[in-house]
Amino acid sequence: MADADKLRLIKAICIDQAADFLAKKLKPNERATFNAFKQAFESRLVKPALLKFRSAREMFTKKTDARRER
Repeated sequence: MADADKLRLIKAICIDQAADFLAKKLKPNERATFNAFKQAFESRLVKPALLKFRSAREMFTKKTDARRER
């Protein structure tokens, strides 16, 4: 698939924060090619693996609310 086709597809499938990012925060040079878009998108919206593990650890080590234990 050509870069132009990929970029058109991205515009169609982006929703919520990704759509806002695409419409308002991307610089023209970040929209020029698919690879430039992908790099900008990942640096802004994809969580690093370390943060994913930290979030999971917090979920599983969180103490249960005393009212919910009954």
